Amino acid sequence: MRCVRRNATHLALYESKELLSPIREGQKRLFTKRDRARLKLILRGKRFGFSLEEIRQLLELYDIGDQQQTQLVRTFEIARERLNDMETQRDELNEAIADLREQLTWGEKVLASMTTEKKAPLNKADAFEKHRFKDHNRESSHAHIYRSDQRPGFCAA
Repeated sequence: MRCVRRNATHLALYESKELLSPIREGQKRLFTKRDRARLKLILRGKRFGFSLEEIRQLLELYDIGDQQQTQLVRTFEIARERLNDMETQRDELNEAIADLREQLTWGEKVLASMTTEKKAPLNKADAFEKHRFKDHNRESSHAHIYRSDQRPGFCAA
C-alpha cells in the first residue's frame, strides 16, 4: 500500500467529515485504493472551490447503483455553477487590475512631472524671463507701500 502524502490534519478532517474511512491500526491509518481515489477527488473538488459538504454529497452519490449517472449529473451542475462564479471573479479581478494599472500610470506621470520641474535646467531665455519676473514682482510688491504724503492723489497742505 502506497503512502499518501497529505497533511495529517487534513486527512483527519476528511475522515471526521466522513469523506474518507481508512482502516485503523492503533495510531496508524491505512488508506485503501478506494480512499486514495476519494482523496484525489476531494483535492480536485477543493481546487475547483467546492465545499467539503458538496464533495461529501457527491461522493455519497457514487454508491446509488445507477452507474454513477446521478453523481456525474450533480457534479456537472455544481461544476457549471462554480465555473460561472470563477469567471465572474476573474472578470472583476481583471477590471480591478486594469484600474490599478491606470492609477499607477497616472501616478508615474505625476511623479515624473514633479521631478522634471525641480531638475529641469533653464536655458538662457528662460533664465532671463525668470530673473525679470522676479525683479518685477519685487518692484510691484513694494509699489503699494507709500508714506501718506507720497500716495498718488494726495495733496500735502
